Amino acid sequence: MEIKNEIISFIENYKTTDAFKQNIALKIEEVIKPIKCFHCFDQKQCWDYRGLRFKYDGKGEFYRKICPHCLAKPAENLWIEDCISTDLVGPFGIKLFRHDAHAGSERFKALETYVIKKYPELVKPCYTKSGVDSIHINEKTYNLEIEIGKIINTCTQALESYMGNLHSATKLIKNIKLNISCFDEESKKNTLLCEEITPNHFMYIVIKNNSSKKTKSRFGMYNYQKFYLDIQIDIFEIKTLNDSAHHLCNNIINETAEKHINEIMKLFESTT
Repeated sequence: MEIKNEIISFIENYKTTDAFKQNIALKIEEVIKPIKCFHCFDQKQCWDYRGLRFKYDGKGEFYRKICPHCLAKPAENLWIEDCISTDLVGPFGIKLFRHDAHAGSERFKALETYVIKKYPELVKPCYTKSGVDSIHINEKTYNLEIEIGKIINTCTQALESYMGNLHSATKLIKNIKLNISCFDEESKKNTLLCEEITPNHFMYIVIKNNSSKKTKSRFGMYNYQKFYLDIQIDIFEIKTLNDSAHHLCNNIINETAEKHINEIMKLFESTT
């Protein structure tokens, strides 16, 4: 109970701090709710010293053993395996402690490490970001294909300079072309494109397409289309510096991008 109470005190303290620590505290609270043995967190394992007579046998100075606090009755043999280090985790992935250690503070740290590893989004994302380019087209044209070609060429040059080669930008360029080529009579559409270029290196493209088109007639003999282009394309580069940031960026890619446009825009607008 002493260990449990000490852990709970740390949880309550985290709840009074920032939102990230509050979420960590709530997740730790979930983890410990069903736990019965706070010596091993119900993993049924701990560690101990093997003894001086085994110090130089090459098998290590420590051994993993069955948690004696979980046993209904004492057992003579608690040995599981010899170990060269005490940096051990149990079957649930939580750090193991020496059988007679009672520090609640260390166990709270172990629980914090466990939940952060399992839920990396709990930690404040750490990343570097920069605006690669901003392209704004506002004009009238009768030849949409030519104007789209000019925009794609500008985007290609911007992406290639940051991504190293044109091949890695092919998918993004194709999607940019698709999104700025398709619009209705009155079109107002925000689109977010995103891709992981190399590990921990992401490109995000925010497209605001308020273009429209009108069908006109010349002397009642034939119809033609006039296009009113109003396209804003912002290209951003993000390099993630921790698992939380990488998790956030991957989530935006894996989910439907447009559902997260407000979230990603806040990411771009925030300070690093």
